[in-house]
Order: sequence, then structure tokens, then C-alpha cells
Amino acid sequence: MSFCCITEKEFGKMGLWEQLVMDQIFALKESGLYDRTDKLFVSCIYDRISDIETVVNIIGKDKCEIISSTNDKRKYEYSALDFIYKQSKKEDFLVCYFHTGCLIKKKRL
Repeated sequence: MSFCCITEKEFGKMGLWEQLVMDQIFALKESGLYDRTDKLFVSCIYDRISDIETVVNIIGKDKCEIISSTNDKRKYEYSALDFIYKQSKKEDFLVCYFHTGCLIKKKRL
């Protein structure tokens, strides 16, 4: 049985996503789940293509696998959920799902 984590990212919102991913990975490491995880599968919506390399570096190249990346904001979490669905048809596995799509830009008044 493998263990995977899905990180659904909407990159670029207020510059907070980097810290949030670092906090998520730190929590995984502290809990021991990072070492027990085969791969961290990442589906991302980005503003800059360089954001993808940044998240790979934060997670670790040996653990991170990008399953979907786009700058189309209308994709939402569908590609991550589709990946989980298809993978569940192939094998039994545990999923830890992080979603950070609620980071939004503050409006100035």
C-alpha cells in the first residue's frame, strides 16, 4: 500500500502560498508522515511558471511529482480529484489532501 499526499495549489495569491506549503511540509515531517510518504502529488494553478519549480524545491525533488499544472483559474481542484479517483481504481492507498485555493487577494478600500 502506498501513501500519497495531494497538494492542490492556486499559486500567486498574495505571496502566501510559499509559506503555506513550507508549513504543510514541516507539519508532515514533524508527524513522521513525510518519511512514510512515497510521493507528494501536486496539482497546481500558477501565475508564473517558475512557481512550479519553487514548490518542487520546497517539497523535495525526490518526493514531489507534478500531476497537473495550468494557469487556467477555471480548472479548480478537478485535476487533483480526477487523479485520486483514477489512482483509487488501480490500488489501495491513503490520501492526505491539502487545499490552498482559498487564499485570495485582499481588496484595498
